[in-house]
Amino acid sequence: MAPARSRNSRVLRTQWPFAKSWALVGGSHLFLANSTSYTRGHLRLFRFAAENADFLVVAALPDADDGVTVPAELRLDNLRAINIVNHACILEGAAEDFIAELRPDVVVKGKEYEDRGNPEADAVETYGGRLLFSSGEVRFSSLQLIQREYYETDFSNIHKPRDYPSRHGFNFKDLRNTIAKFAGLKVLVVGDLIVDTYVTCDPIGMSQEDPTIVVTPIEQKTFLGGRRDCSGARARTGGSGSLLDRCGQ
Repeated sequence: MAPARSRNSRVLRTQWPFAKSWALVGGSHLFLANSTSYTRGHLRLFRFAAENADFLVVAALPDADDGVTVPAELRLDNLRAINIVNHACILEGAAEDFIAELRPDVVVKGKEYEDRGNPEADAVETYGGRLLFSSGEVRFSSLQLIQREYYETDFSNIHKPRDYPSRHGFNFKDLRNTIAKFAGLKVLVVGDLIVDTYVTCDPIGMSQEDPTIVVTPIEQKTFLGGRRDCSGARARTGGSGSLLDRCGQ
């Protein structure tokens, strides 16, 4: 039976009275918001939820929500094409309110949210439901990977050439003593500032005019580079001073 669309959880309960147990995929962070096609990870999440209940409901964020770029009807059409999904709907209002009204036996989220704040936990606890996290499921996105590079540098992946000091005639003790002398120095840094802008995008599809990928921007970050790096190194080593640059028109 093809899943119908309903925005009201009470209608769901009356339309399918045969279902003995219900599972809801989603929660406060419904990662299906921008998906038009679904990966193996999504399907594993759906299958995990379906194995814990007779009736599977998948909710997605409304078009008006921040970050949503794909129309709701397109997202729902794709969800309806997945045979283990019994019902697909758009979440209206807070996820906790929807859960309290639908009262699913289980609410399923990705494994990556297990150690975070989950307001769904309080909602399911009021009527004896359970909040489950899909086993082994971790969501990766280009945005998450880039943000990890910004804020969570993994120094274990940085390999330094061990023979560099010997090749250049110094040791780390001498280097530390030299850097310690930088404190209190006044340094004038002269050179060009560079403004680097990084635009993170999601791919939409292939262009019909030429063999390029059409993307939609989702986040933009701006960084100062060039002589700004030298000025920053001076400050980190205890020095002070000024930065001199020439500005264009």
